[in-house]
Amino acid sequence: RGRAFARDARLFAARNRTMPPCCKEKLRTTLHFISSLLTKEKIAHWIDFSTLLGAVRHNGDIVPWDVDADLSLMKDDFVKLDALAPQFAAAGHLLHPESEGLSRVFYSKDNANHVVLRAWAFQVCVRETLREREETLTERKL
Repeated sequence: RGRAFARDARLFAARNRTMPPCCKEKLRTTLHFISSLLTKEKIAHWIDFSTLLGAVRHNGDIVPWDVDADLSLMKDDFVKLDALAPQFAAAGHLLHPESEGLSRVFYSKDNANHVVLRAWAFQVCVRETLREREETLTERKL
């Protein structure tokens, strides 16, 4: 059923139509829930891809013809998602791991509106660069 919805939503969008308001609202609800949960669990995350484009181009909203939303987080934090599955379920959402570094959170088991979660692996580089910068600043103070 989910794949049929996704196909139908893409066809709907391809016909120069926007996502129906009810679907868009469910997508926003799911995105807000995930962001709130990750913030509560102190997991850094950010909107990405077309969701980021929509935030800039469409006054903070989802791109009208998009059929999903995109959130990214660091690879080290991505492994923490499985432990949050009961909280997703308690809210009526479904966490569906697809592959290493890629999961989807569906609005419900009967609704294919979803947020794509992706893992980014540049955390080590960022930490090392920040550490080097901190050491350089410390040396300059001496």
